[in-house]
Amino acid sequence: MIATIFAAVLCLSPVQDSLEPEQVSAIDKVFQRWNRLTSPGCAVAVYQRGQLVYGKGFGSANLEHRAPIGTDTVFRIASTSKQFTAACVLLLEMDGQLSRRDDVREWFPELPEYEQPILVEDLLHHTSGLRDYLQLLMWAGHSDEAGVDEELVLDLITRQRGLNHLPGEAYSYTNTGYFLLSLLVERASGESLRKFAARRIFEPLEMRQTFFNDDADEVIPSRATGYERGWLNSAFRISETRMELVGDGGVFTSAQDLLRWDHNFYEPKLGGQTFIERMIEPAVLRTGEVLNYASGLAVDTWRGQEVISHGGAFVGFRAEMMRFPEKQTTIVCLANRADFEPTARCYEVAEALFLDLGREEEPGLQPGGIDPGVDDSLPAREPEACAGRYTSEELGVTWSFRVAGEHLYLEGLWEKPQRMRINKRGVWTGVGAEFRFYVDSEGRVARFTLSGGRARGIEFKRARD
Repeated sequence: MIATIFAAVLCLSPVQDSLEPEQVSAIDKVFQRWNRLTSPGCAVAVYQRGQLVYGKGFGSANLEHRAPIGTDTVFRIASTSKQFTAACVLLLEMDGQLSRRDDVREWFPELPEYEQPILVEDLLHHTSGLRDYLQLLMWAGHSDEAGVDEELVLDLITRQRGLNHLPGEAYSYTNTGYFLLSLLVERASGESLRKFAARRIFEPLEMRQTFFNDDADEVIPSRATGYERGWLNSAFRISETRMELVGDGGVFTSAQDLLRWDHNFYEPKLGGQTFIERMIEPAVLRTGEVLNYASGLAVDTWRGQEVISHGGAFVGFRAEMMRFPEKQTTIVCLANRADFEPTARCYEVAEALFLDLGREEEPGLQPGGIDPGVDDSLPAREPEACAGRYTSEELGVTWSFRVAGEHLYLEGLWEKPQRMRINKRGVWTGVGAEFRFYVDSEGRVARFTLSGGRARGIEFKRARD
């Protein structure tokens, strides 16, 4: 929880003189390697007591035009967007339009009826157990570059008969929950998430460069292009998406615009103190365990200081917004290159700012996936027994396994057959996932389960030849 509410006048002048020259120099040094127009880079900002005390751009927003990055450059912030989606849900709750304790099937009757109900707060806190839709899309053969819309993703989600874990009993980071929250805002308010957020958050706070982007063809002034390295770390290539889904991501904003959002946590013009307290209230599992995740924000500690933060990573963009409420300081780093590590860089900036803190404690866990565990029973391990065609109703795909020589290969989704291997636990692995083949009462492999990343236990059954 924020320790102190500081009364300050919001100031948007470029850079104030409250940092010592040594601190400015130390921060500059952290980002100096990206300070050239032949490389994509980042925008960095430090806010203290409602003022922008450090704000600089390093590198190029667009390599074709050698456009320098500034604090007004607009970036996609990926999962750092989740706090804005959560804010919309909490504002609707304060309006009496919904409750965090609602069963999500009250809003999404098309969802399966799971063993235990999923609550709205489970979506906010990543405790729903829902499989990550980005992982499901990949396995179902859909590119995130085009052709993916709300209808397709919602259909894919509603076809899932299993969960990563029972709702409320574990934490497993999933973009599915926040995608559903975007639809929840629309169903509860009658407005799209973009329109609701603009009316209730961005316009009141005068965040003129901030919005949920649900139109891939929209022209965005001062927009940065996303980049990634080519094969074997070769020249940069454009890394963007035409996906128009929002909620789990999709916010475009600038380092200078985020100052207005940060200031609201100290002087809550929007929602009042109740809203702020709900935003940073940590989740509690059904077992009573308190998590370090709140509503679109991680609440952790670093070297004895409370840290409220959330990172983001998608296509060629990386983002981090890290607030130290006891120091009344926030560090923002927005990058347009996929190899950038904004969380680590923000902690380096914190070290330059907070020289009075010790160095014993390492940064806490950042938002990500906590593996809820897997079934350790041993599956079938003979390649010949596993060969054949298998179908998943949950993904709507059929995959084939064949034996060549002594090896098992997966076919059906990738351009080339993918060789499978047995890991130390006796489980087949490949394409970044685990495949557990199971023998039926007749001694025949009749099914397997697929687990990897943020989606676990997806059923495949042997297809009839």
